[in-house]
Amino acid sequence: MRSRVLLRLGLIAGVSISCGDGTGTVLPDPGPVNLVLTTPNSSDGALLLDIPGGAVTAVQAQGYELAATPPGTGVRVLVRGSLVSGPIATLIVPDRHKLGRYTVAVLQAAARSSHQQQPLQGYVVRLEVP
Repeated sequence: MRSRVLLRLGLIAGVSISCGDGTGTVLPDPGPVNLVLTTPNSSDGALLLDIPGGAVTAVQAQGYELAATPPGTGVRVLVRGSLVSGPIATLIVPDRHKLGRYTVAVLQAAARSSHQQQPLQGYVVRLEVP
């Protein structure tokens, strides 16, 4: 009986230690974060986004052409193609616990065939952990 109690206590202690650094702080959670677009239009061809608020390790395309400023604190991203609502790119960030620090602003939007700038009302790009 005593060995079972000690085994359970050991398992509980092991799980507790593996979930943090023992000081009560939460360890960083590096990884991917999707940029998910909601667009009011059916003919978008390009978006220019500004994403300040925290470090970005990399930017990856999700089925569209993509250009981005060098990774660092914040990033600007140009996404081109036949854009529709849904995931448009992935950011790699050093700590997904800090997503609340990031914002995404749509700076410019252009129509696919005419390249004419679109009004920005109705565009929403949110960050989502996959």
